[in-house]
Amino acid sequence: MVEPVRDRLRMNHTKAIFLAIFVTFLWSTSWVFIKYGLEEIPPILYAGLRYGIAAICLLPFLLIRKNLKSLKQLKIKDFILIAILGVFHYTLTQGAQFVALKYLPASTVTLMLNFTTVLVALFSISFLNEKLNSIKWVGIGINVAGIVIFFAANNEFNAQLIGIFIAAFGVLFNAISSILGRSINRKKNSPPVVITCLSMIVGSILLFVTSYIRGEQLPSLGMSEWSIIVWLAVINTALAFTLWNISLRELTAAESSITTNTMPIQITIMVSIFYGESISPIEIVGILITCLGTFLVQFNFKSKTKKSKQVIPLSNEKRKVL
Repeated sequence: MVEPVRDRLRMNHTKAIFLAIFVTFLWSTSWVFIKYGLEEIPPILYAGLRYGIAAICLLPFLLIRKNLKSLKQLKIKDFILIAILGVFHYTLTQGAQFVALKYLPASTVTLMLNFTTVLVALFSISFLNEKLNSIKWVGIGINVAGIVIFFAANNEFNAQLIGIFIAAFGVLFNAISSILGRSINRKKNSPPVVITCLSMIVGSILLFVTSYIRGEQLPSLGMSEWSIIVWLAVINTALAFTLWNISLRELTAAESSITTNTMPIQITIMVSIFYGESISPIEIVGILITCLGTFLVQFNFKSKTKKSKQVIPLSNEKRKVL
């Protein structure tokens, strides 16, 4: 009885890994679109439009019987935590990213965001009791080293100070939202779409309020600009963030964070494909090192050397199943 349960948990974990990687691909395409749209649309308003439209797209799913029942069962404490997640994950993190992209190249912003992994690993030990073994710590170190090597070859550190300052705040907010997201989703008290929609509503409303206070105004947009906004909202946000919350039900905070560390590589490859920018041999080395670090963090090599009862590490809630 124990082994089938463990096999199912291992399978769910593997599926969650590939699901998270797919989401990072969608998010990576977003950075290309966002950089293009920022030529016309103010950053905070742009973020508000993206997440506001996405929240509207998700609203009908709250009326599904299962989700509606789950919504009614939420306690005040749960609503508060989801609202806080919306503030940090959308208003602060995404707002900071959009503003930083106004001043910095996309590759520089994503490079800085990848240091989120170190903060998440430290925070998850203290707040989630999700300890990392030595192999995973080595993987994090290798991953960060690969990122640094990759972008050092491009001299991407020569950027405006204000952009770096804003991006640094985005790193902190991103780490906090990763911990909050993992803490809420691992309880599995509510369907991912409920958590995504509620948190996104709160975050997008605050983005619009901030945009209004800043005096940002929506310019006259053509069909291509609106197409990008709708695509970002429906596919790269409403769908992607729901899938991301599904993956967080199985992955630890550190595992989910390290997965996003592949985004700078994906973004640069996309830029190379669509804009003809070449990739140097040193950058290729950085890609390989980053992928190695991600592999070490995501997979547990102890599963083949330990006894069956130690096949995979289980969180407290999974142990209760056994």
